[in-house]
Amino acid sequence: MYIIIGISLVLFILVFLAAAKFTPDSEMMNSFEVGGFKKLMIGLSAAAVLSISYGVYQHVTYQLPFIDIKVGTKNYTIFGDIGEIGYFTDGLVTKGEETELYLVSWNGPISTDSNIVLTYPSGEMEAWQPRLAIADNQSIEAVKNNHNINEIYEASPFTFKEAGEVEVSVQDENDSITSFIIDVRQQ
Repeated sequence: MYIIIGISLVLFILVFLAAAKFTPDSEMMNSFEVGGFKKLMIGLSAAAVLSISYGVYQHVTYQLPFIDIKVGTKNYTIFGDIGEIGYFTDGLVTKGEETELYLVSWNGPISTDSNIVLTYPSGEMEAWQPRLAIADNQSIEAVKNNHNINEIYEASPFTFKEAGEVEVSVQDENDSITSFIIDVRQQ
């Protein structure tokens, strides 16, 4: 978006410069005060350079809030805090239905004895002590290598009690490792 705005400003500059060169005595060019045209060109040039620069920076550094992966023959989408910790499931996470959750860690290993604290939209908190097992097969190794993932864990199935945005905090001996949000759907 910023790149398009910057290019538009460059086009305005070119139109004004063409008008100044080919029709310097036109009504539009004579309407500028002394030095006003020069100030306008400097201002538009600065705005164009800044806009294009920020647009390029944003395009280069932007990271999607999800990653699409393929494990075996199935397609999954990793959500969460990409680059820190995320999750993926076999389907939509729905209230009242058992969900198989996979945790994805980029930073380092998560203890298989970790506790997970769920904070529901109502404010109710629930402690979950899942059995975490390292998910390990050929296609998962390929996904880990392609996306610089440290480890993928398979958690024991769980049923969410409430719909909405549920905060999931992974804790290791009362120290919070990290947290992310899961959007739980209504049945």
